[in-house]
Amino acid sequence: MRQTKTTETGERASFYGNVVLSWYGVGIFGPIVFYIWQAKEAYKNARLGWSGVAALSVILLFPLIFSYPLFYFTLSDDSLEIKHHIFRWYRKEYPFKNIELLTINKAGYRIPQSLSVKCIGSRARLIFAGSLRDEDWYDFAKALKKKGIPLDNNLW
Repeated sequence: MRQTKTTETGERASFYGNVVLSWYGVGIFGPIVFYIWQAKEAYKNARLGWSGVAALSVILLFPLIFSYPLFYFTLSDDSLEIKHHIFRWYRKEYPFKNIELLTINKAGYRIPQSLSVKCIGSRARLIFAGSLRDEDWYDFAKALKKKGIPLDNNLW
């Protein structure tokens, strides 16, 4: 899904997918719904009560694990911005002048498609974007090429 927004500094295009319907979204929201349902049942049980609810709280670690690969990308006139669907406060910005190479990597065994960002004078950083579909990656790659960013595309 692509959303283009025009701001006072120029145009910003965001590339993201549907979090709720992705496999990782199911891994996040499924355990939360299961926890609420089981906590309600445990609290009703006179023997378990709050201790049963506390014991079930381990289930809430699954959303943290499944939310890791849910990044998305925003392109402005002069930078690439990386944000997270769940942890809304996360934001990392890479100015185009500092980017040496971007690589779009295929999905592997149990890992989603990803973007590798190699900046001048630093190591490459791998950013997983589990909510983006192939169409979103195509649009993202076209927008990067349009801006003249060096791109090594391993998807196609």
